[in-house]
Formats: sequence, structure tokens, C-alpha cells
Amino acid sequence: MVKSLLVGTNGTDSSRAAVDLAFAAARATGAPITCIGVIDVELTAAEPVPMGGVAAKQKRDARLLADERRRMEAVLLAVADRAREAGVECRTLLIEGSPAEDLCSEAERHDLVFIGRRAVPTSDHEPRPSATMATILRISPRPIVLAGGPARKGAGVLVAYDGSREAARALQSFVTCGLYADEPVHAVGVSDETAVMESRLQRAADYLRSHGRRVETHVLPERGGVADALASMAERLPASMVVLGVSGQPRLRERLFGSVTRSLVARVDAPTFLDS
Repeated sequence: MVKSLLVGTNGTDSSRAAVDLAFAAARATGAPITCIGVIDVELTAAEPVPMGGVAAKQKRDARLLADERRRMEAVLLAVADRAREAGVECRTLLIEGSPAEDLCSEAERHDLVFIGRRAVPTSDHEPRPSATMATILRISPRPIVLAGGPARKGAGVLVAYDGSREAARALQSFVTCGLYADEPVHAVGVSDETAVMESRLQRAADYLRSHGRRVETHVLPERGGVADALASMAERLPASMVVLGVSGQPRLRERLFGSVTRSLVARVDAPTFLDS
């Protein structure tokens, strides 16, 4: 069971969804929350200025940082007020630095991290996913929960499982954290080699049952692609949460949003639990 939770917030809709999800987890587990806001020093990054313009830039930079500090203080104050109303133990932390690096440094003190996500674009006219989010997923020392849409109680948790080290570790981390403990788990494998995948899923099912979890196993055909199969299953259930293991290979983690994970983050509205 988790003993402490960390949630990153910056006042955006996606980070508010992360706070809501963290509050729900705190109520379920009794774990206290640290809510961190980071004033991004890149707001005042060096840039070419005309001759004699250094003083003007310094003045503008000071104003930008002061405005951002006031905004973030208001965001954290609102979170603290909501925590008191919800009966959740929550402390707030405001840092000036790098959002991804500082959040991941603070994560070393906690068991689980919640962040918001921006959907991966489906056309050239949509914004690209947050670079901050991608960096956090790559360097975080703790499992990450990406907040999707509004929290919902679905038909159970979908665990994408293929018998790999990453999938096994993600499953263990999820079970240990105690989230959605009263919901069944659907262990899902995607393969055209049905017997081989059934054997792998049985090992996952045995592990889950040893922890008192209800579990069903499903083997889906691969013909439409792994991501398509998992996304369709997540919507059909519908899933309260999707659990994924992210490859531990550095090169593959760098290309996270070009993988199955990229497609699922884009298509599945449910919160996504990731570990590597």
C-alpha cells in the first residue's frame, strides 16, 4: 500500500484532472498528498536582445516571474482549500526551476506520481503532447498515473500483459499501490498465438489471485494491431484504469510516443498507470 502521493499541478484542465484522481487515491488509501507547482525558469531563457535592451529584458523577466509566482500561488491555494473540504491531508510545495526535473526529484520521496496529460494529436492542426509530460515519463523514479478524462467507476482495471519484465513489474506496482482494490482486473494479452498467451496470462492471474484480486483473462487477436485491440477493449469494458509496462530500454523510452503507449494515451480516456 502506498504511504505518500505526489501530484503535479499548473492550473490547466489536465492537471486539475490529476489532482482529482490523486484526491480519490488518497481517500482510498489514506495516504497524504504533496501537491507541487513549479515556476518554469525557461520563461526567462536567454534570447537575442537589441543593443541597450538588456535592462528592459531583465525588467520584463522579473515581471514574468512575479506574475507566474502569483498565479501558481493561487493555484496551490485552491488545491489546499479543496483538500480541506474533501478531508484529504495535503501539503503544497512551490519551486522555481525545471518542471520535469524538479517533480521527478521530489518523486523520490513518494510512492506514486499523478500528472495530467495532453492527448497526442491526431492531425497537424492539434498541439503536440507536452514535452514536460514526455520527460517525466522517461525519467521518473516512481510509477506514474496519467490523468485522462473525469474519474469514473468502470467495469474493472485493464492490465495489458505480455509476460515481459516490464509488464510484470507494472502489474506488481499497481497491485502494491492499492488503487481500485475493489474492482476486478482484466488481464489482456494481444497475440495470434492463443495458447502461448493464455499461459502467460495464467501466471499473471495466479499472482493477482494471491493478492485477493478478482481477475479475468482475455486473449485478443493481433490482426488490427496491439494498440487498436487494447484501446477497443478498454472502451468496451469500460476500464476504470489501464495499466501498462513501459520498455526499460533507453532508446525505446525516448521514443515512447511512437510506441503502443503513444496510441493508447491518445485513444483511451481512462487514467493510465505506467511503470518500467
